[in-house]
Amino acid sequence: MKLFKIISFLTIITFLSCTNFSTDKPDTKANIRGFKSIVDVPKTDDVKDIYFFADELGFDPLYQFSFTCDISTINRIINEHKLKKVQKDSSDIHTGVGQKFKWWDCMFVDTLNLHWSRFDTAAYHVIDLWYDSKNSKAYYLSVQL
Repeated sequence: MKLFKIISFLTIITFLSCTNFSTDKPDTKANIRGFKSIVDVPKTDDVKDIYFFADELGFDPLYQFSFTCDISTINRIINEHKLKKVQKDSSDIHTGVGQKFKWWDCMFVDTLNLHWSRFDTAAYHVIDLWYDSKNSKAYYLSVQL
C-alpha cells in the first residue's frame, strides 16, 4: 500500500510539472507565456511565430524556442542575459543542439554566423541564441546542467 501511494504521488508530480506548450502551433498562450518567463524580455509586436519546447523532467530542464523578430529584440535578449558573441572557430560552439522540429533544424542552426552564448558556471546554466538575419528568425536554447 505504501509503495502504491509513493508511485501515485510521483505520477501526480510528474503530470503537474509538465507544461502545455505547443511544438506544432505557434503563438499559443502557453508559448507566449513561456517566452515571457524564460527568455525574460517583454514580447513586443515584432515577436511572432513563437514555437516552444520544454523538457522539465529531471534536474536538467531544457527550454527551446524559435520565433521571428527584429534585431532590436535580439539586442534586448543579448543585453538581458549578458550574452557574448561566439566566433565560428571557437571551442564554445555548441553543435547539433536542441530537439529537431520543423521549426528547429539543428544542422541549419549550426550554420548561422550570428551566435551568442553564456555559461553560468555557478548555476551550471547555458543560454545560446542564434539569429538568421535573412529570415529574421531567432533560435533560443536554455539548458540547466
